[in-house]
Amino acid sequence: MSKRVLITGGSGLVGRHLIRHCNNLGWDVSILSRKRKAVDGAKVFLWNPKKDFVEDGALDCDVLVHLAGAGVADARWTTGRKKEIMESRRLPALLLAKQIRENGQGPSSIISASGIGFYEPGDIFTLRNEQDPIGKGFLADVCKEWESSAQEMANAGKARLSILRIGLVMASDGGALEKMSQPIRYLAGTPLGTGKQPVSWIHVEDLCRMITWCAEKKLEGTFNAVAPEVETNLSLTKGIGKVLGKPVWPIGIPSFTLRLMLGEMADILLEGQAVSPEKIKGTGFSFLFPSMDAALKDLL
Repeated sequence: MSKRVLITGGSGLVGRHLIRHCNNLGWDVSILSRKRKAVDGAKVFLWNPKKDFVEDGALDCDVLVHLAGAGVADARWTTGRKKEIMESRRLPALLLAKQIRENGQGPSSIISASGIGFYEPGDIFTLRNEQDPIGKGFLADVCKEWESSAQEMANAGKARLSILRIGLVMASDGGALEKMSQPIRYLAGTPLGTGKQPVSWIHVEDLCRMITWCAEKKLEGTFNAVAPEVETNLSLTKGIGKVLGKPVWPIGIPSFTLRLMLGEMADILLEGQAVSPEKIKGTGFSFLFPSMDAALKDLL
């Protein structure tokens, strides 16, 4: 059955893929944008969270997918950048919650992004699941606020809420894989720090399928959006090199060098979480790309 879906963050990496995926399902897709511009496969509604504005009719939908948020690894974490990262997730959700309450209409299902940065960093042998407590630090604080504001959206219209704690998203047209592949293509591939830090990841196609799965199956709750196979930074780097036919040097970039270059943001690269997808698998969801080898061969 066709659904009407509204996407925040529709111009981002995941949003672009999700539009195409929903189109393929025959769903009617709309996005929220600050500019009136044509987007293939989607109707555009205007909004401006900083000015408390949402265009009339935007929330006349069955499913709301909340992906909006400034990239956590796009710029050094100054005080101002941290505020932007936090508010880019919180303010849009609170604005939509307000609109849903005032209009008396809204989606029956909300799927909100969050991140595996919610969990305490660990090693590859310690699998985190949805019942594990929140970690400490900036990323954990962002995820906590992200999920709390999503709950406010759901409460405003008594909607079902699915929260997806998303791992490293792997795609061929941007994001982390593109950044990791570039030095390897130029024979400068090397692990980061010790290379032992865990990397929980997901193919962008499986993430889009998981989002629509939550809507179709009317799921509620928090789910880890990661593939079953956890890698280390070293094994992922070697895997990319193998698919590209390029060598990877065994000596990693020292941790102190990354911290000198990136400051606190280096934690994203030097720490990680090994995260379990067993809860979403328990709903019947299956992965098209459960292994990194299969994902890399498809994407590269």
